[in-house]
Formats: sequence, C-alpha cells, structure tokens
Amino acid sequence: VKIGNDVVTTRDTTSGNQGVTVTFTNEKQVGLTVTKQIAKSGMNITGEHSFTFTLYDKDKKELESQTIKVNGTASGSESFTKKLSQGQTYYLKETDTETGFVLTGMTGSIAEITKDEDGYYKFTVPNTTGKEPSDITVTATNTYLYGQVSFMKVDGETGKALSGAKFRIVRVEEQQEVEVVSKDNIKSGRGAYRANFTRKLE
Repeated sequence: VKIGNDVVTTRDTTSGNQGVTVTFTNEKQVGLTVTKQIAKSGMNITGEHSFTFTLYDKDKKELESQTIKVNGTASGSESFTKKLSQGQTYYLKETDTETGFVLTGMTGSIAEITKDEDGYYKFTVPNTTGKEPSDITVTATNTYLYGQVSFMKVDGETGKALSGAKFRIVRVEEQQEVEVVSKDNIKSGRGAYRANFTRKLE
C-alpha cells in the first residue's frame, strides 16, 4: 500500500465479534544523495570529469542512474529522484568511471554501507518507527591515479644545469622493471625535467 510518498511497512490485524480490523502504519520515504570526493594526492585536477552511479533494489534490479560532474573542485553531488522505503535494502554501484580514477570506497550517513561483490555497495534504510526520518547521503571516494615527478640534471663539478639528457621512469614488480613513462613523455627545459605518470594502487 502506498499513499503519496508514504509506504506501508507494518500491519496489525485484530479480530472480534464484529469482524476483522486491519491497522496500517505508513512510513515516510527518504531521499538519497551521492557526493563524489577525489583523493588528489597533491595533484591539480583540471577539466570536467563525470562519474555515473546506479541504484538497484534488493534483487539488484536497476532503479535509476545519476551522473556526477566534478569540475576542478574535487567534489560534486547529485540526488536521486527515486525515494527509498524504510526497512528496505538497496545497492549502489559506480557504473561509469573515467580513465585515471579508481573508486576506493563508499561511506554513508544514517545507513551503514558494506562492500558487496562486483563493485556493488549494500545498505538498508533504517526504520524510524513513526519518527521523522532523515535523508541518506553517500560519499564515494575516488583516487586520482596520475602522479608527477620533477628533477634536475646538473654537472657534478660545476653544478650547472644540463639539458638534453634522456631518462625513463620505471616501476619494479617482482624484481622486474615495468615501464611507466617512456623517454618521449618526459619534458625538459634548462636542466629541469618533469614527467606525468599513472600510479598503481595496491
């Protein structure tokens, strides 16, 4: 039974000489807002970046998707139009992530969120038993994978900056070198060198 944005969550049934009496209790539905946070690791994020989140019911049937845009502020948020029923279980998943970012976790206000398989995050809307409920806010954190290194090449005797040197940056995995940045992607000028590369999260 649903009346407006209220749904029935409990029902009491009593019987007597005059028949059966059924009492319905309506519980107000709540809203869901997802906030995107970026762990920048000291890097400057430029341009607009989009992240799509999809809401599912307890059977992982898709209910709604919302896209959050982050434009250099390292945070952004969107609210779902779908209202959530008290006492019900839902799943949330980041279904579209831009290259260079990786989801590292979700936390929630009011409702506890636990990580499920295949990138799903599970939560149950608390039942307030007649009290005014609060909307749920989920904070999803992505780590920015790009890193940057700067270094100088100087003459060992005079200390003079030297240009024209060639370098490459590597990551060592199980005593094997894995190239991260080729020499062609290392920029230089007046003895100063700078390279951008993609970090690997363990």
